[in-house]
Amino acid sequence: MARKERHVVKNPEGGWDVKKPHAERASSHKDTKAEAVDRAQEICKNEKAECVIHGKDGKIQNSNSYGKDPCPPKDKDSRRKCGGKDPLPGEVVQDPK
Repeated sequence: MARKERHVVKNPEGGWDVKKPHAERASSHKDTKAEAVDRAQEICKNEKAECVIHGKDGKIQNSNSYGKDPCPPKDKDSRRKCGGKDPLPGEVVQDPK
């Protein structure tokens, strides 16, 4: 299943768009980037999706997950499946012999 995402991208005719990946039409168009980011975050929270914010040059500047993040911050218990090596809180670590 494809990830649910919304991207904030510069519109070549002016303003900023909130778009699904590979979509021709924008879900939303705003005059400022800040307005577009606010709208994208609102949509992503409702859809439990990833919000990907691009700069004027098209490069990704930031992304935020509002859904089930497969690699949450280190203080979350699922860090192991994302490559974390620290023991989980309360976990007993045995010395290899």
